[in-house]
Amino acid sequence: VAFELLGRLISRSADEGESVTRGQELARIDSRALTEDRDAARASVESLEVTFATLQRARQRAIELAGRGVAAAAALETAERNEAVARANLEQARATLARAEDALDRAVLRAPFDGIVIQTRHEHGSTIAAGDPVLILAGPGGRNVVLTLPVTLLQNAEVGQSRFRIYAPKLPPEGLKGVLLRVDPASVSQTRMRRAWIGLG
Repeated sequence: VAFELLGRLISRSADEGESVTRGQELARIDSRALTEDRDAARASVESLEVTFATLQRARQRAIELAGRGVAAAAALETAERNEAVARANLEQARATLARAEDALDRAVLRAPFDGIVIQTRHEHGSTIAAGDPVLILAGPGGRNVVLTLPVTLLQNAEVGQSRFRIYAPKLPPEGLKGVLLRVDPASVSQTRMRRAWIGLG
């Protein structure tokens, strides 16, 4: 299992030989910069919400004045344009906040399934590249084959649906049937390759 982000390992809560459960925290990278990004994005959203609410009221007031013939049509158009710009800015800020929260969540590495830690690769303080395995888990569900494949071959692959036939020198001539269990979210190093896990049952 690997982080999707580059970062410095500040904790690893599982060691070799330990059993882990799906969703359990395994490791964490330094997230101070990510937290600051999230807080800044949240503050921006809060500020823009106030601005948007103010401009909404201004537009409503312009509608009332235009209806009574007190204000010119140009004033109403300006109020509507200002509100539209504020709405777009607010939507963009909310999207930025969602991305910042997602990045912060990815600073924590969790077990993708119940299993046993069979190897650890990094210690506290190590700088880890995105996609570089922090530890290796073995699951209880039979044997798996791990292949490193080009992303283009996996574009239409579906977990639990895509079928494979595995051939190797020491396997039966007809090979073994397998089904796609998962695809690692991050590419291997700088290549356009990803690890695909195929369950043999």
